[in-house]
Amino acid sequence: RRDDAVETMPIRLQKKATRVARAVVEEMNAMRGVGSRTDKHGNVKTSLWDHGKAKVAAASVPKEFADAQTAFVKATNLDDLPPKEKHVRFLLALCADGGKPKDAVFVLEATARQIRKCTHWRTMLKTHVVLHRLLMESGVELKREFFRLVEFLSRKTYGPKEQMLFNIRYWKDESTPDAQELAGWTRTYAVYLEEVCALHEHVPQLFTAPGRNQENALRNCDIDRLLTVMPLLQTLARRITDCEPKSAVVRKNAVTKFTLSLILRDSFKVYHVMNEAIINLVDKYFDSSKVQAAKGLVIFKKYLTQIDDLQRFYKTCEEAGAFDQSGP
Repeated sequence: RRDDAVETMPIRLQKKATRVARAVVEEMNAMRGVGSRTDKHGNVKTSLWDHGKAKVAAASVPKEFADAQTAFVKATNLDDLPPKEKHVRFLLALCADGGKPKDAVFVLEATARQIRKCTHWRTMLKTHVVLHRLLMESGVELKREFFRLVEFLSRKTYGPKEQMLFNIRYWKDESTPDAQELAGWTRTYAVYLEEVCALHEHVPQLFTAPGRNQENALRNCDIDRLLTVMPLLQTLARRITDCEPKSAVVRKNAVTKFTLSLILRDSFKVYHVMNEAIINLVDKYFDSSKVQAAKGLVIFKKYLTQIDDLQRFYKTCEEAGAFDQSGP
């Protein structure tokens, strides 16, 4: 009967019904772990569930923000792939300097809202990846709105286990053993982003987009500033090495490998800033006071240790294939 009903349809509707039936079968097979969702070119497709979720999300916001909401939801869906580049690029263009400030505010509020309510590790990790890219590749206006939002949220009263932007220390995904492992790595990544943001006033060079050069603020500064900022930089370097993909689950996952490529890109900036700061510290060492010299010596010894830690981190990332990822 179904075949008879299809035959009586116009040709255009027959083709559409066939595509829908094929998509439903493909979706059911993918949910059972048989096959994958791919188009005729072999590219991975978004699931029907995520398509529907994006449409519902777009309908739940004012019409002027519907496209932004759709792009954000699709970029952070449950597919086991990095956020699609076209959706991230759309958000970057929306939040670029010269655009409407309310668009940037909406994207940041959507990010904070999703982190606060998120339960699945993929969505949580991809949301932080999108935020990471927005902070590193967008203009000055979005960064200004972001730190205003951070300051506003810091003044609000939350419970000790409330999820708020990077503060997800108590968040878990215990749906499977692998999810529990990957959720722990996601928390480590969020702590790293938190440390990066803590340095935005001291080392703005860390927030420059790839290909843009900015003078290192620690290259020629006085020793008091060096002794203040270098411990913060060394804490950031430790957060980078904390993201080392030690387990096989983290090494093999496509989303974590892409995230590692972003961390690697940032680590080169941190390494460069630390090197120039240490050279400046050595130059000023013999002209410093006894107390300053003692603090500088501690920083220098820790720097030598962290260079070894970073080399081990790079070796592990290379073995995991993170250097092969086509980053932004």
